Amino acid sequence: YFLIHHQVFIMSSRFEGLNLAVLEAMASGCVVMGSTAMGVKELIEDNKDGFLFSVGAATELANIIATVLSNPSNYQALATAAREKVLVHYDKKQVTQAYYQLFQNLLTSC
Repeated sequence: YFLIHHQVFIMSSRFEGLNLAVLEAMASGCVVMGSTAMGVKELIEDNKDGFLFSVGAATELANIIATVLSNPSNYQALATAAREKVLVHYDKKQVTQAYYQLFQNLLTSC
């Protein structure tokens, strides 16, 4: 609920696992800017559904922020692509099916 009131989301972590905050921001329609930390870079396709910047590169991040904020309507397509990516690949039904298939494979290999 909180994220739907925002246009951008920044994840500047140095280390992450599977980042649910990034997925939530993408699902909420935010333009997502994330570091190239493991767990973040796997979720964002640079300039297609968000922006990636090098870990610790404050100037690089500042340039991305300035670019997006100078003309936010140009980047709405990225936010839309990110939302659709989450709905298709990280939907509860999709994840449940993937776990089911994993367990089936494990059981048949025993």
